[in-house]
Amino acid sequence: MCAYDKSKKGNKILPLLAILAATLFFVAVVVFFVFQLFARKSPLAEYEILDSNPTSEQIEKTIDQLQKRAKSLGASISVTLQGEKMLSVKGEEHALTKDELTALISSGELQFILYSDLKTVQGGVPNEGDKVVYDKSKVLMTGDMIDEAEAKKRQMEGVEKTDYGVSIKFSDKGAEELAKLTGEHIGEQLAIVFDEKLVSAPNLKEEITSGECWISGSFTDEAARQLAAILCTDRLALQLKVKKYINQ
Repeated sequence: MCAYDKSKKGNKILPLLAILAATLFFVAVVVFFVFQLFARKSPLAEYEILDSNPTSEQIEKTIDQLQKRAKSLGASISVTLQGEKMLSVKGEEHALTKDELTALISSGELQFILYSDLKTVQGGVPNEGDKVVYDKSKVLMTGDMIDEAEAKKRQMEGVEKTDYGVSIKFSDKGAEELAKLTGEHIGEQLAIVFDEKLVSAPNLKEEITSGECWISGSFTDEAARQLAAILCTDRLALQLKVKKYINQ
């Protein structure tokens, strides 16, 4: 006949209770710090949606695009819909500059067109940075097939000067189009236009078969990073404008 030792059962339960208590404490600490992390986010800006009847899908896609662009700039932001047509942006205080907050809402339309088909708004010959007008039907290629975009710097040949720019890698289909485009227009100037502004207009010396190209102009390091961040996403699903900057 065996006697049941209650003390042994108690000895087994106590360690389990201690482990459970420690686990609950650890979870509580993690939740607290996560809450504090999000609680520290401050209002940075408000964007107004200019489209007349934005759908929920367009709004969700735009929010995702803005967050991806900010991440490419090294910032974590939250974007929420306020009312029907206002997006509120929050993040770490001073996480993004005014210029970066403005750059986030660039439509992101990159186009390749022959320089000879461009003119300024006033009808003149365009220079880098000028707003340009052109027949949309003459656009040879767009940035829709960009796979990767990265801001880089390189040493300019023959001079002690650093050239800031964006290295672009196209998808397989984009690489084919780039090779065809450049092969057919060797000896001509190919204009690179971003949001209707002339970025650069290099002379095509040979067919580009690598599926990669280098975009440079009068870029600073910051401007190159902003352009790369924008090109990492598709064109914005909605048209936005800055309603106001906050705490800038």
